Amino acid sequence: MINKHFHCDGKSRVYENFLTEEECTELYNFMHNFPYEKLQEYKVARYFNKRQISRRQMQDQPGFENVMDSIQPTLDNINNRLKSILNEDDHNAEWNIGEYILMRVFKDGIPEDYAGNKEEGMFLHVDNHDWMEGKVFWGVVAYLNDDYEGGELYYPEYNHYYKPKRKDLVMHVGDVIHGVKEVTEGTRYAATVLVRVKGKYNENPLPLKEDDTDGRYLYPPGYWGKRMPDDPIQGDIKVPRSDGTFAEYNANPKLYVPKV
Repeated sequence: MINKHFHCDGKSRVYENFLTEEECTELYNFMHNFPYEKLQEYKVARYFNKRQISRRQMQDQPGFENVMDSIQPTLDNINNRLKSILNEDDHNAEWNIGEYILMRVFKDGIPEDYAGNKEEGMFLHVDNHDWMEGKVFWGVVAYLNDDYEGGELYYPEYNHYYKPKRKDLVMHVGDVIHGVKEVTEGTRYAATVLVRVKGKYNENPLPLKEDDTDGRYLYPPGYWGKRMPDDPIQGDIKVPRSDGTFAEYNANPKLYVPKV
């Protein structure tokens, strides 16, 4: 039986026993026994491939292109149950559930540049960003084990902590600040995914600039307007969304600044 607990004015929600015993065991075994050492070093959004597995990432790993096929039926079943929960506890919508990222975090397993606060562990962040095409309504994490120390979720705006249990599913609103305390013993296995609504876009997508882009600006899907003032290329730029639409014209672009 799924037990529900709503926290942080409903912005964080815990569904105990969301995963079945069979689902939890299958996904845990897949992650625990995965041959991480055979992966090529590959960096995506500051995460390292030897700490996570995703279908998109595996497309760049020779011999691993179809490795997630074996667990896809289970992920599909979880998605269907998740949509039912969303329709019941949020609102009825055509939910768009993204690509699952299977993550393992172990003692000292967070890269140095990814730990913004060493006392608390992983950096504080939100899941929804204005450089994204679609608005993230919920960040969702399913927990596959609890035989580790540390690793509590925390929500600083509400001074709320939660230590996930095996088979839990935790959801938090895309704009709520959250983080994870450092794992001090053992390994924490979880599957995370972002949930959007079909056709719901960020209304004002903003340019992004990262260290590894050689000084170039990245204009997100939906952006239509002037380039940044110091962009080597000047003039207007239009980047269509996946359905070919655009946001309103932006005559005075500002750089995207993270919430935290």
